[in-house]
Amino acid sequence: GGCEFWAGDALEASERVPQGAVLVTNLPYGVRLREEGGAGAKAISVINQVVSERADLYAYALAMKGALDGKRSNDGRKWRPLELLNNRGIAVTLYKLSRDFPALR
Repeated sequence: GGCEFWAGDALEASERVPQGAVLVTNLPYGVRLREEGGAGAKAISVINQVVSERADLYAYALAMKGALDGKRSNDGRKWRPLELLNNRGIAVTLYKLSRDFPALR
């Protein structure tokens, strides 16, 4: 396997992603977030839906600092901060989605 870059709707693209692949998403922040107004919350909602429907994926997200702190995917897994980065003066965090599924109740 190789590495492929796609830009577009995450829900549509997820159908083309091979089983067990690593998914890295660059959520809107900084200028893109201001231009798209509300795009950050929508993008987080969509990526949470994708990773919940495709639990086989290893998911990572680059997002504005704090954007995924305390957040969970739709299936209850936690986004965990890995690294705080600086992108042209904007504090961003690399997050990893936990592979631990919450116990069924």
